[in-house]
Amino acid sequence: MADNKIRMPQSSAGLTSFSDASTSIVLLSPQLVVVITLIIAIITIALNVL
Repeated sequence: MADNKIRMPQSSAGLTSFSDASTSIVLLSPQLVVVITLIIAIITIALNVL
């Protein structure tokens, strides 16, 4: 019964490595995304109140 093991591909086992080179043209830090989101939310709320 020990011979009936299921073998998973390496990509499914979490062993996939990704290159560190970024191919994105626009690079935004997570902090900038949060700030932009908060600004848009504040403007939207302010316009709805007026």
